[in-house]
Order: sequence, then structure tokens, then C-alpha cells
Amino acid sequence: MFRETHPRIATALLTCALLGPVAHSADTPEGAKGGLDEIVVTAQRREQSLKDVPISVSVASAEQLSDAGIIQSTQLPQLTPGLVMDSAATYQQTYLRGVGSEFVQPGTNQSVATYIDGVVIVSPTALDQSLMDVERIEVLKGPQGTLFGRNAAGGAINIVTKRPSETPQAQVQVGVGNLDAKNVGLYLSGPVAGGLKASLAGFYNYRDAWYDNLAAPFAEKGAKQYGGRVKFLYEADNGVEAELSGTFAQQFNGDNFAYQQLQPNSVGAAFGGIGSSRPGKVYNDSHGKHYPAWVGRYRTASGTLRVKAPLGFADFVSISGFREGVN
Repeated sequence: MFRETHPRIATALLTCALLGPVAHSADTPEGAKGGLDEIVVTAQRREQSLKDVPISVSVASAEQLSDAGIIQSTQLPQLTPGLVMDSAATYQQTYLRGVGSEFVQPGTNQSVATYIDGVVIVSPTALDQSLMDVERIEVLKGPQGTLFGRNAAGGAINIVTKRPSETPQAQVQVGVGNLDAKNVGLYLSGPVAGGLKASLAGFYNYRDAWYDNLAAPFAEKGAKQYGGRVKFLYEADNGVEAELSGTFAQQFNGDNFAYQQLQPNSVGAAFGGIGSSRPGKVYNDSHGKHYPAWVGRYRTASGTLRVKAPLGFADFVSISGFREGVN
């Protein structure tokens, strides 16, 4: 077993007023119809209209993700051309426009960086994220500098979660699929007292295995993921904002071990292996031998604190994050 801890030092950012004000919504002339809604992104660390950003960006809103049936970040390639996400056990390999990292061991940095609410996700085992409470996802294509905290040769995936709402909101999401798949999600948000607001999101995803292991028919298999996020937002009368969030998630994926389908005439069958030419039938006796019980499991806990204070000529923003993962 190994334990990896990725603390994130607080960073202070000044958004200079010389950049000019940024409109959150475009004024529509009275009587005008058929216009396109303005898409606001933070690809350059400040809110801008997508048409004013000189970067190749693909944006997916919460509505688009829901309409496409996307509930996890590993399904993003369905909406993003040029994005490929492979997995090996709980490790994720991300490629953007053909640029990615072959190595997914702990301590390695990915060529495509992933950020959640401004905090970089270093571990490749923590990249499979639930999208239950996501506001939008921005995929920045091409080399990125250190604007978000670290450079990336292939690009960046910026995940922005929802802020607690002014009015009470509730959302329940239920889905079923083949291989006995079950997906359940819950999102609650609303005011608490005074300038304090809160939100709570939880999820549970399960899918049975696509194979039968003839050597270990009772071994755990398939894929399972569950967790949640709680967020508090306090807005003072003087414009100061403080947002605190905490996340917990645990996942298991037993589909990506060294299973091999043996043909009846294979060398393995000649030395005692069970041969099978039927699809979905494999033979692997590595459970508890070559692969300990913790392989394919990952548990993570994280916290983020974001403070924003207006200075008159600029905004002071501090983002602090902490993440601990156990495999």
C-alpha cells in the first residue's frame, strides 16, 4: 500500500482593472430573436466571453453533460474532439490532440493537466471525477503555461463546480444500463442563514463486470464509485467572499488486471490453463498472489478554500487546496 499526499500552497492572484470589465451577459436588443447565448469561460483565470478568448477551447455546460448522459469525467471524449481518456485499474491516461503521458505511476505529472475549482489534480488515480454538481467543463487544447498553477504540454481540463444558490434547489438523477449498471446522484443547494449558503452533492455508480473469471468466480469484479462534496459560501456586505468545500470519493475497478482469454490450443492451456474461446470468459488466478487486494481501489479526500476581496482597483483572490489519496 502506498499513500500519497499533495498539499497545495495558497496562491494570491490580482486581476488588474486595466483588463477592463467583463460582461457576464450580452444585452439583447428589444425584439431581437434567434440570437445565441453568450458562453462565459475562465480559460484565462477571469470570466470572459468565449468569443474573446484567443485559445482553442471546448466547453460543455451542465445541460449538455446531462443531455449526453455523461456522469463521469472519463466520458468527456464523447463531447470533446481530440480528447482520449484510457484507464488501467484506477489510473487514468489522458491524451489531447495526441499528446499525453504513458506513465501513470504515483508521483508522475500528466501532460494534460486537470483542475477542479482552480486546484490542480496531480495524481493520475484521482482523475475519474463524478460530474453531479458541475457547472461547466472547459478543455483547453495546446500547450499551457503556469496560469493555473503548473504548465502542461498537451492542454488542460478545467472543471468548475456549482456555487451554492440563492434559492433552494434539489436535483435527483437516476440511471440504469447494461451490465446491471446503476447510477444515482443527489444535489441540494440553498441559503442557510444571513449571507451563508451551502450545497451538498452525492453519487453512487455501479457496473457489473463484462467477463467471468473461471479461476476465481467469487472474486470482486466490475466497477464501483461513490462519494460526495459539501460546499459553503459566505458573502459579506462589503463584497468579501469565502468559499469552503470538502470532497470524499472511493472507487474500485476490477476490469483492468492482466486477464487473458486463453484459446484451447494455446501454450497456457497445455500447461494446465483453462482454455476458452467463448467471449467474456477469462482465466486469471492472480487474485491474492501477484495482485494484492488493494489493487484497483482508490480513496481520496480533499478540501479547497477560496477567498475573494475587492480592492477597488482590482480583486484579491486566494485559492488553497489539499488532497490526500490512498491506493
